[in-house]
Amino acid sequence: MKYQSIKQFVSYPLMVCIILFTAAGCLDPIELEIPEGQGNAIVINAKIVEGNPSTFELNLSQIFSFTQDTRGRIIAKQVIIYDEAGNELEVKPTGDGIYEYIFSENDPISIEVGKSYKLSLEMFDGRLFESNFEPLLPVPEIENIHYEIYDKTFVLPDQSERTRTTISYSIDTPLEIPGQEERSNLKWEFQRVYKVTDSPIVFGQQQKVCYVSGNAGVFDINIYGGGTTTRTQLDNYFVYEEFLDRTYGEGLYFTVVQESLSKGAFEYWQKISNVLERKDNIYADPPGRVQSNYTHVNGSQDAYGYFYVTTQDTSRIYVDPELSGVTETRCPSEGLVNMDGSCGDPLCCDCASVDNSTTLKPAFWIQ
Repeated sequence: MKYQSIKQFVSYPLMVCIILFTAAGCLDPIELEIPEGQGNAIVINAKIVEGNPSTFELNLSQIFSFTQDTRGRIIAKQVIIYDEAGNELEVKPTGDGIYEYIFSENDPISIEVGKSYKLSLEMFDGRLFESNFEPLLPVPEIENIHYEIYDKTFVLPDQSERTRTTISYSIDTPLEIPGQEERSNLKWEFQRVYKVTDSPIVFGQQQKVCYVSGNAGVFDINIYGGGTTTRTQLDNYFVYEEFLDRTYGEGLYFTVVQESLSKGAFEYWQKISNVLERKDNIYADPPGRVQSNYTHVNGSQDAYGYFYVTTQDTSRIYVDPELSGVTETRCPSEGLVNMDGSCGDPLCCDCASVDNSTTLKPAFWIQ
C-alpha cells in the first residue's frame, strides 16, 4: 500500500520542520544541530498550479526556523520562472518570504499540461539557486467521495482510553489517463466549509448566517504512488479522518483536492513521509537526507525544499447533520460571554468578524 497518512505533526528532525509546504510553520521548538556550514541555508517551497487561472506560490525562509514566530522569512533579490522554451517571468514578493502570482494570458509564460518549468532565485548576497525542470502532468478526475461515521477509541498520554465519534473520507479515482504511459502519482489536500448561525451578545444586533472555510490536515502528507503499482483504480480509498464535532451541526462541505505529481516530486514527499513515520519507532533506520531539486549554481551550499508543478481536480461532499447525527451546533458556545460581559467567542458573537468567514453562500452550497 502506497498511501501515507501522517496524523500528527511533531518536532522530530529539523529537516522535516523546514521543508513541509505549509504556511502554518513549526509549532514546537527544535533543538537539533544544524549541519556545519548550513547556518544560512535557505528553504524554498514552491509550486505552480495549472488552472483557470493558473497560480504560483513560493515560501522562502532560512533553515534555522525554530518556532512559528521566528521562521526566518527572507526575501530574494530576484525570483524568475522559466519554461522549457527559455521564456521567463519575474515574480515579486507579496509579503515576508511569501510570493504569490496569478498568471494571465498576457504573460510571457503560459501554464500548459505537457510543458516543463523551473525556478531560479538570486539572493542579495549573490547566491544563485535553480531547480530542475518539472513537468506539468494531467491529473485523473475523482469519481466519487464517500464518508463513514464510527466510534473510535484512542489512548491518552496518561494511558487512559477515550472514545469519540469520528468521520472518515474515502474516494474513487482512476490512476490511468488516456494518452499517458504511466499511472498517476497523486497527492491530496483537504478543505472544509461549514455553516454557522451566530449568537450576538450586543443588544439589537441582528443574527447572521456565515460560511466558514479552512484547510484540514495541514500537517498530513497524503500521497499514492501510481507509478509503482499495477493497480489502475482506487475504490473507496481512505484519505482522511477527523472527529465529528459541532462544526458539522448546521451542515459541512468537505473538499478533496487531488494533485498530479512527477516522479521526482512523489519521491520527495514520500521521503518526508518516511521520516515523519519514524517519530514513534526508535528502532527504525536513521533517515537519509531529503533530496531537494535545487542546485546552488555558483557555490556548494545546499538548498532545501522542492519546486513542483501540478494539475488539480476538486471534488466535494456534503455532510448533512440529519444524517450525521450531530445535534449540537457551533453556536452558541459555552464560552460565549466572559465574566466581564465581553465576547469570549468572536465567531459566535459576530461570525462575519473572523477570518475566512463570509455571509455569502458559496456557489457550490446547494443544501
